Amino acid sequence: MNEAWQWSEEDRILNVLPMHHVHGIINVFNCSLWAGAECVMFDRPKFDSEAVWQALIRKEDPFTVFMAVPTIYNTLTRHLNEGNMDVTRY
Repeated sequence: MNEAWQWSEEDRILNVLPMHHVHGIINVFNCSLWAGAECVMFDRPKFDSEAVWQALIRKEDPFTVFMAVPTIYNTLTRHLNEGNMDVTRY
């Protein structure tokens, strides 16, 4: 996986998946560790679209990789499409 996705120690990823989810454990957490990359764990008790977007679009220490599952992508795009975020302030 690391070779296919060309992970490097310069990468930074935000892990929004729960640690009981195989994609979160194998593809996000373990691959980033294997590459020597930084894996930032999203430490909210419940998924928060606004907080994820704020983390993903920040200018300081930007994330270089993002992986999720279709449900999360759907939730994030719905959050934007419903006008729940003022994108002009970023």
